[in-house]
Amino acid sequence: MKPIEIRQSDYDKLASKNKNIKSILDAGIKAGILVIKKENETSIIQPEETIPDLTVPDYFEFDARKLVLAGADRNFPDYNPKELVTLARSCGCNGISIEMVANDRYFTIGADKVRKPYLDLLKECRKQNMTLFVCIWNDWAPVKYIKSHAEKFLSYVVEGGPPGVIVQPVGETHTSEGRAFESRAKSQLKKDSFLICYNGNGGQPRSKPSGWV
Repeated sequence: MKPIEIRQSDYDKLASKNKNIKSILDAGIKAGILVIKKENETSIIQPEETIPDLTVPDYFEFDARKLVLAGADRNFPDYNPKELVTLARSCGCNGISIEMVANDRYFTIGADKVRKPYLDLLKECRKQNMTLFVCIWNDWAPVKYIKSHAEKFLSYVVEGGPPGVIVQPVGETHTSEGRAFESRAKSQLKKDSFLICYNGNGGQPRSKPSGWV
């Protein structure tokens, strides 16, 4: 894939329009540097000027109108938790979003290998007052893995506890199996005082059912 080049003049023009656009551009630059470092490249191109770190409130943000999430999504086990959270925070984000079941990769590595990365990331998010948004199951994944994987992932979320966490039991709910797991997870998570988020109707909810935040 050919890299996209953004000239300094283009950056200045876009960044001057909206502070949110600037934050996204800065996040992209920093994320690119992190990826290059992870790939063990010997040459790393640094921005000409240091991008100023942006601060976020020293509390967990749960207001959807103010929540700015950095999407680690299905790749979160690959990242060093401290580097990931620190980078997101410096880019002006006040939360991290992850998706525990997203593609066949997780079925290959096994559900048990996700437990430690999740708990380590949760610990770091709490240390830096970053909200963690967790989607347990994506309903486009093969439903045969719900019992072997999604149920285990739910247990890891419950194990970690609710402080600073928003849980979306199922993303893009559209199958009967997904709805059944969503119902079971909702009951368990509500019992343990988690904030839970609804994403039904194939990911395009038209209303918020009772009991969801």
